Amino acid sequence: MIKLNQFQRDQRRVAQSFSTAAERYDMVASLQRQVVHHLLDMDFNNRCGALLEFGCGTGYATWQLAQDNAIDTVWALDIASGMVNYACHHRPHSKIRWLVADAHYLPFGDSTMDTVFSSLALQWCENLSQICVEVARVLKMDGCLQFATLGPDTLHELRQAWSMVDQYQHINHFIPLSQLETTLKLYFGQVRWVHKQIVLRYTQMTELTRQLKILGASNHNRAAASGLMGRSRLERLQQAYEKWRDQEGLLPATYDVFYLQASHPKNINSR
Repeated sequence: MIKLNQFQRDQRRVAQSFSTAAERYDMVASLQRQVVHHLLDMDFNNRCGALLEFGCGTGYATWQLAQDNAIDTVWALDIASGMVNYACHHRPHSKIRWLVADAHYLPFGDSTMDTVFSSLALQWCENLSQICVEVARVLKMDGCLQFATLGPDTLHELRQAWSMVDQYQHINHFIPLSQLETTLKLYFGQVRWVHKQIVLRYTQMTELTRQLKILGASNHNRAAASGLMGRSRLERLQQAYEKWRDQEGLLPATYDVFYLQASHPKNINSR
């Protein structure tokens, strides 16, 4: 049995992995772009005023947000310095302020932000409750958090294929929607959500694993198996994945995406 703490993220490893991925990230980030546009188009509260984006990555969503006339300033932060360096050089904008920082410890005063936004970053954070505490703290009383994150059904095909090869944990552990909602309601008065699945398709399994490696989205849990994959294990994994090949001759990879808005931060501590 795997202990719960083995599902925790190694934050230094996360930062290093995404920093290394920065230069090539946008070339293979089709899923990430889809999710950003879905989140921007959601029927949530309007974004306005001072906006904080955590997990800004290469700045793709950041630049879209800066185009919104209702937004005065975008504070864009990421734990990966390589991502922030890439973003500020490739997507400059007069409204954007770039920061290297950890979302668990936001470098802002209480009640300073109108909106907090994040797309596909929360799943890499180690402590959901700590993130909620910090976001609720920096939001104004009528502010809201809007974010997208991955759910447990993500890459279920690859997870099941690996289970036929060995018993190590190869796929990241993602928080169920029920747990997300329960935790958010401790810190926010209102929570809304939308659940969608996005399926990408590949001619070969190695296209998927190569893409995950380029993105820096490999397994960052503490229980991850270490060491290189030998040819025999790779062949067994490919053979196991073949059961998923569809009528068009392609291999699916499912992404379970939750889009959430949490508004009216609660007065956990006196403001």
